[in-house]
Amino acid sequence: MIFAWTIAPVPWGVLAYGRHLASYGNRRARGIVKEADVPTDGTPDIFAKYVGEGLNGSVAVTKWTTAGRKSALRFAIMGNR
Repeated sequence: MIFAWTIAPVPWGVLAYGRHLASYGNRRARGIVKEADVPTDGTPDIFAKYVGEGLNGSVAVTKWTTAGRKSALRFAIMGNR
């Protein structure tokens, strides 16, 4: 049981984008960011607002602040359906 404390959490990009993770490269911010701390422009422009892992699935809510578009919230779910 000691190994359970040495396992790192899954990066939020894996939960949100899966196999397409590399497509977003340096556009992703590190860690989970509070709404008040999300800038309106610049790079990175994709922020994780919430990440949750359950028994049969995982959820990621991200916010995009891409220039020229309204900021958008995106919801991704992975797991057994």
